[in-house]
Order: sequence, then structure tokens, then C-alpha cells
Amino acid sequence: MKKTLLSIITFGCAVFANAAIPEHSWNVLVDGPQGAGDNMYGITVTNDGNIVTVGNFGSRSTADTFTFKGQEIATGAKTDSASDNYNLLVTKHSSTDGSLLWALSTKNGDVASSGQNSVAATADGGVVLLVDMRSSNVTPYESPVIVDAAKTEIDFPDWNTSCWIKNQVVIKVSKDGYVQWVRRIVADQLPVPNASSGSSVTNTTNGAFPYAIAEDKDGNIYIAGNHRASLIFTGEQNSTYVLTPRNISTYNGDVQTYAGGLYLVKLDENGNYLTHLQGSVTDGITADYINSMEIDDDMIYFAGYFQGKEGSTLTLGKGANAKEVTKLNGNNAVLLGAVKTTVSGSTHSLVPQFLTCYNEANRTGSTSHRIQLLSLKKTGSSLYFMGSFQGAVSTNENDTPLISSAGTQLEGFIIKTDASDGSYQAGLANKISIGGYRNLFSYDNAIYAQGYRLNAATGAFIDRLDAETLEIQETTTVASGGGAPTLMAGAFNSAATRIYSAVRGNNTFTLTDQTTSEKPVSWGILLSCHVLDRNLAKVNDIKTESDILTVAAGEGYIELNATAPVDVTIADTKGAVIDSRKIAEGSTTVNLPAGIYIVDNNKVAVR
Repeated sequence: MKKTLLSIITFGCAVFANAAIPEHSWNVLVDGPQGAGDNMYGITVTNDGNIVTVGNFGSRSTADTFTFKGQEIATGAKTDSASDNYNLLVTKHSSTDGSLLWALSTKNGDVASSGQNSVAATADGGVVLLVDMRSSNVTPYESPVIVDAAKTEIDFPDWNTSCWIKNQVVIKVSKDGYVQWVRRIVADQLPVPNASSGSSVTNTTNGAFPYAIAEDKDGNIYIAGNHRASLIFTGEQNSTYVLTPRNISTYNGDVQTYAGGLYLVKLDENGNYLTHLQGSVTDGITADYINSMEIDDDMIYFAGYFQGKEGSTLTLGKGANAKEVTKLNGNNAVLLGAVKTTVSGSTHSLVPQFLTCYNEANRTGSTSHRIQLLSLKKTGSSLYFMGSFQGAVSTNENDTPLISSAGTQLEGFIIKTDASDGSYQAGLANKISIGGYRNLFSYDNAIYAQGYRLNAATGAFIDRLDAETLEIQETTTVASGGGAPTLMAGAFNSAATRIYSAVRGNNTFTLTDQTTSEKPVSWGILLSCHVLDRNLAKVNDIKTESDILTVAAGEGYIELNATAPVDVTIADTKGAVIDSRKIAEGSTTVNLPAGIYIVDNNKVAVR
């Protein structure tokens, strides 16, 4: 043990000496059998340092199997529709070379949607998923069946047999890919009151939009989105909780339009209902929802949309704890807020801390205004929301543009705000026609943003930005070519300085080092890894000599997970002992300032 520790300390850590440049490490092609059905919506770094991706693949029959490097890993479902059936696909990959560790999928049913924020890492090394599922479009209808890494099949025998009715499903998966439990959140299927045509006269076909999931340090799970039908949750001992929708008095059942209100629900580690937060509105609000969340200790930061007339108001919370925001104009807006989670005895509460919004500004000479919010990230004392936009964006205090687009196509944007109140700090409008940003992180006193331009010459890239002004300082190409390359998801492992990108395309990709990938069958996903510091990446690939202890680092802490009592020593890179103790079985958190630390044979970076 001592010999290994000394060798780690020897190559030291001048990690923060100069601005780091992303270097290509590896790439693999994740490619299915059908035309347009392959998507990868989310990537998360697991507690063992590897990654889990979530997405789907298309199929027309049960003969459409999905392979990875020649290995069959999933089987698709049949459909009578003219378009693909969408099957859930969750894969775990090695951080060092992208090799497949396990796969989980559905063989029946249809995964109607899975957003970028629909997967979250859990403390025990696994993941938790939030997906929107329905029956396969065949006669007779086929209810969903999940197949995990052990080839165990989990079905839904009481599923409403219709390919039009969607249900949210929360799935807890172990680090080895086994389904630990499944919670189906039923949406009321009563007819839409004001519908005059279509299937909504018979039932509510899109009753809820599940967008985001996260887990806190205590293992509690949070899910968020928008709903326009009642949602039915279950608690311990089969208790039932119903969330009643609002903002639906003018909803006519058009499934292409939004209505209803946001929801934020807290579940325990087994998926049992604990508490929730909804809003109240004045007349004129058509929809509000959450589609991205970040958790930092007991704070939940969220971003979403706020739609309605000028002067209409959304309120979260009640009484002295209530926070409200009033729309400055009638354009759509990005909703930004924070909630504190508290526990008193057996009572769980979600207490709003601030609520604000950023508007599609009424820019002179332009009638087109759009904001596509793709992600929210917290780093340090700032919140960043990002995506694509056209027109201009303003604060909710005045209609003066903070950032403006160059043309009539969607361009990438990032807005930096104060995490204490959501106030504006800086903005970036990247003059990249038809593109956007999907992920952001801080490293070495700089901000790195993962984005794309829907152009074969530019493709997907990583921008290094000035931490204060967000000015672009350097761009690294991740993948160009690829037909119409689109960055679908991104993630960063700070302990190993690894950057992960999922790029969708329909042709051969050219990589950072100018080598080329295989060509997808039709549309496929290039999953790639870049590193900012190769020494730190190598050290974090070293595992402890015992399977007893696993180590993870976060913002201001190191988390130790032990399967039995074990002695642990934490040292700095000069060999000085910072902490030495015997920890009990389970999870132990050690609070530390930002820096590089060595825990047994693991070198980790605390942000």
C-alpha cells in the first residue's frame, strides 16, 4: 500500500498550472438496426467512476436486435405503425476505453420520451431513471417489459393496454445493472373536459411530462416536470397521494401544445412518496414546468419554462415562504428557482428560496423569439442555464436584451446567474446557426461548455470560456462530419478530468485527432471521451486493493462507501495526512476544501 501511495505522489499534481486542453482518449459507436430510432439522451458518471447512458433505439419487429461490437445486447418490439417503435436502452461503459459493462432495455412497450436529465447517479454506485412509457402499437397491445443485465424480465401485467396512454416510470438500477425496484406513477386518463376532437375526447393521452430526476446525499429521489392530468403516487403501506393539475381550463386536448403546471416530488430511497411542491397562478398562465435540476446539499436548483400573458403571476409555496414571479411580457420565458428541502421529525418540506425568469425579449425589428432550454448546471456560487435561442433574452426587470442572436436560426447560448437569487451575471450568445450547448463544468479556473453546430464542418465541440465573462477562449472539436452531427448529451468526471460526449449522426465522423469512426447503419451515436489531465485520469483508474472501499468526490466533500469497517487515511499530494479514521460499514462523508487528495490508492479532486 505504501509503495503504491509513494508512486502516486511522485508524479505529483501540477494540474492547475496552465489552462487544460481536452485530449481525445477513446470513442465507440452505439448503433441500432433501424433508420431514425437511435438516440442517447443522457450520460451520468457513476460512483465507481464509469458512465451510464440512457436513450432508446428503434425497431419494427422482434427480429430487430441491437448489437454492440458484435454482441447482441437488446431486442426490439414489433409495431404496426409506419414509424419505429422506441425501445429503452441503458448502457454502462468503462471510463478507460468505453467497453460495455452491462445493458438494460425494454423488449415490449414504447419509450415515448427520455430527456437529457432523466438519469441520475446513486450513492450505491447505480443509477435511477425517469422515463415515459406506453404499450407497443400492435394488435393486441403489448405492455412494457424491462430486461435487466441479469436477463431478468420485469413486466407490467396491469398496464392500461393502449399505445396512446403514457405513464411515468421510476426505475432503480444497481451498479451491476440489476433492477432493484420499479415505481409506476399513474396519470388519470379521464377525457379532456374541453376537447372537441381527437383521442382527447376519450382520454388524456399526454397527461404528464417527466423531465428531470436527481438524488440527494441521503438517498432521497426527486422528480420534476409538468402535468395536466392527476398523478397518483403511493407511499409506505400502500398509502395514496393525488396531485391535481391546474391551468387546464382552456386546454382543448391538442397533444402538441402545453398546458398545466409544474410539479416537484420528493420520494424516499424506495420510491415512496414523501412530499411535493406545486404552484398557483393568476389568469393568463398557460403552462409552467421544470425540465432540469441540480442538487447541492439541501438545496434543489431548477430551470424550466413559464408561458402566459404579460402581467400573469406564478407563486410557489404558501404564506411567508411563498415566492412569486410575474411575466414581463407575453413571450415565453425560462423559469429559474431554488428550493430548500427540510425534515422535521417525519415531516418533509420543500421551501422555495427564490423564483425568477428570463424572457424572450421584444427585440426591435424582430418578431421571432424562441428559447430552447437544454440544461442547468451549478458550479461554485453560480447557476448556468443553456441551450438554443433565436431573437433576444432579457431579465424580468426590463426588456433590454442581455444577449441577441445574429440571424434567424437557433444559436447556442449560456447565461450565468447568481445561485443565491438567480440574478444575471454574464451571458454568451455563440453565433452558431442551428446549434446549442448541452453541458457545462468548471476546471482549472475556467468554464468548459459542450455544444454543437448542425454543420458537418463544425460538428460537436468543447469551448473553453473565461470564467467571469464567458468569452470563448479556445474550441476543441469533438466530432465533425457525421452528416448532421448533433450533441445529444455530455458529462464531466472531475476526479478523473474525463469529458464524455454523445454525438448523433448518419455518416462517418472525423475525430479530434483526425482519425475517423465507423459509419453508422443509418443514424447512430458516437460516444467519446476526452481528458483534461492524463496523469489524474490514470490515477483515478487505479482501484483500491480491497473491494471493501469505494471513493467518490464532490463539491466540498469526499464520500467513502464501505462494505465493512475499514481504516482510511486521507493525504494531500505532498504526503501530509489530512484525516485518518476507521469508518463503519455504509457511507461516510468527509468535508474538505477544494484540492487534490489521496485516499488509499485513489487520487480524487474535490471541487
